[in-house]
Amino acid sequence: ITSFTKETVKQYENALSDLEKKGQKGLVVDLRGNGGGSLTAVVDILDRMLPKGKLITEKNKVNGDKVYTSTDEKHFDKPVAVLINGGSASASEVFAGCMQDRKAASLVGVKSFGKGIVQTIFSLEKSCGGGIKLTTGEYLLPSGRCIQGKGLTPDVEAKNPSDLKQFGGKDDYQLQKAVEVINEKTAD
Repeated sequence: ITSFTKETVKQYENALSDLEKKGQKGLVVDLRGNGGGSLTAVVDILDRMLPKGKLITEKNKVNGDKVYTSTDEKHFDKPVAVLINGGSASASEVFAGCMQDRKAASLVGVKSFGKGIVQTIFSLEKSCGGGIKLTTGEYLLPSGRCIQGKGLTPDVEAKNPSDLKQFGGKDDYQLQKAVEVINEKTAD
């Protein structure tokens, strides 16, 4: 997933349907280089992946605090590995951190960026027609952890070679490790 958008939910559902037809043993979610996107898309996908429970708390000084929960009785019940790196930020960290906190996935890769803040755009329409973006809150994971400035530490650290040209190839050590994690969990 390169970014969380309104299309991401449908893409996730289509990919999962295709994988289920092929009899997949588990799921690798690749969030490397994902700078974030729509929190709504993250919550919608988490709702499909996790049993009922707390997902994320948005502590917001302007609009008040909001707790997002999963409501779906159906959830993904196979092993999941989530790939992260220093380019995984914001909404992708919310997704990965929630999966980690809820013990629904193993994070594989290297430490994420550490952006867990809420930003609000205030219109300057009456003066110049522009706007100003201010930090108005932060995201907290189900455990209460704050991502901001800290990032997420992977459960399984795996570094790719510095000369890696493309994710997904035979030299992608992080992806190989994620597949190993899935295989270990399905061997039990």
